[in-house]
Amino acid sequence: MMRFRGVFTNQTILEVPIDAVWDFFQTTENLARITSYPKVNIQGSSVVEVGKTMRLQLHFGIWKTSWDSYISEWREKEWFEDTIVKPPFPFSAWKHRHQFIAKSEDETIMMDILEFQSQLPPWLIKAGLYLMFKDRERAIKKYLNNKN
Repeated sequence: MMRFRGVFTNQTILEVPIDAVWDFFQTTENLARITSYPKVNIQGSSVVEVGKTMRLQLHFGIWKTSWDSYISEWREKEWFEDTIVKPPFPFSAWKHRHQFIAKSEDETIMMDILEFQSQLPPWLIKAGLYLMFKDRERAIKKYLNNKN
């Protein structure tokens, strides 16, 4: 079977200090809070630290799947990476870097950089990721703005 490689990037500007953004992303339960599709349930570590593992159960309507993820790299208040172990169809590899940059005292740039291998063409994967990350962006802004 043919395997495709792709990179997807997404940038979100948050009108929130970097400390608040970083703290939000150090708890895995917040991933479930900001992801409406697919619906996500998380089991395992609730703390984001190098070596911590978690199982993500993804619900796509009537189809469900799960994957195991671990935090492969982490630099405080700068970035962390999660890597998927044995990704489900259509993926054969997945690495996601979450990067945070203080634009000013009250503004943070959040970058998501996903490297993947898939049995489906990158344009198709990127279209789905684009929709998912735009939905997450809306949810993150709503949640963090209500906290501050």
